[in-house]
Amino acid sequence: ILFSSVSSTGQRGYFRNFDRTPHQGVDLSWTARIGALDLSASYSRLDATYQADGLLRIGERNVEVRPGMRMAGLPKQTLRVSADWQIARGFSAGADLQAVSRRVTLGNEDGRVEDDEDDTLDLSVPGYAVANLRAGWSPLPGLDLLARVNSAFDRRTASYGALAATPFDARGRWTGDARDALFVAPGAPRSVFVGLRLR
Repeated sequence: ILFSSVSSTGQRGYFRNFDRTPHQGVDLSWTARIGALDLSASYSRLDATYQADGLLRIGERNVEVRPGMRMAGLPKQTLRVSADWQIARGFSAGADLQAVSRRVTLGNEDGRVEDDEDDTLDLSVPGYAVANLRAGWSPLPGLDLLARVNSAFDRRTASYGALAATPFDARGRWTGDARDALFVAPGAPRSVFVGLRLR
């Protein structure tokens, strides 16, 4: 089910079905315990493509779909690796890494920015990797002190991209002249959580 916009901003539209959009691939996972160390890893490869001719109406764009064209917003490869170490009785520490490959931008599936131009420009959202850290301490039975650092290296990431028109320039000033721009959904910056759990 796809959203087809009927406005240049992409805010108004309707939902419709598109013939033959297979999501096929492979998922692999592995877990192991080595002494006080718990390890896990998972890998996904996804081929999400259109397998029919059609037309996508996205903002001001009319994207002509051809069989084999990748669907926007879905990474082809995803990797997750995790490790937890029971350092001492009641104290543990761990880390995980999540990595995804680049994603096609909505409205740029065919590589074009304008319908009437033959030039192509790949506006795919780049892949990224994010590391998270965690630790826990149980000083008493039923009492846990927890700490977590998400996006430990504070990498700038984006999880989604869409091509649309905007009347603002790169500094946020009104120009009154709508032009094409790449909008992205930014990933969360570094965050630190400390908590207390009582059972």
